[in-house]
Amino acid sequence: MARILIVDGDQRAGELLCEQLGGSGHELAVARSGEQAIEHAAAAPFDLALLELLLPDLHGFQTALRLREVAGARWFPIIVVTALRDPSSRTLAFRTGLDDYLTKPT
Repeated sequence: MARILIVDGDQRAGELLCEQLGGSGHELAVARSGEQAIEHAAAAPFDLALLELLLPDLHGFQTALRLREVAGARWFPIIVVTALRDPSSRTLAFRTGLDDYLTKPT
């Protein structure tokens, strides 16, 4: 069983991801902000993070870098799940070291 951190400032979007993953047997945690995500990660390690870039406090890229800092040498994938569709955000995500980039349906 994996521990999955869902980071999305939009409550409904976070709930939809939880619904999709709810029957998977994985342990899910939801953060509504970058700071809250970092607090979750500091409290207990995660196996995967699903990260929206548009957050109410820190930008998703800043959040991702801080999550990596908190994890130290322990690696886990961070997958962007975002409403941003512009090529520059996708390019920056991969340059930042994020592992995949998925766009939400409109």
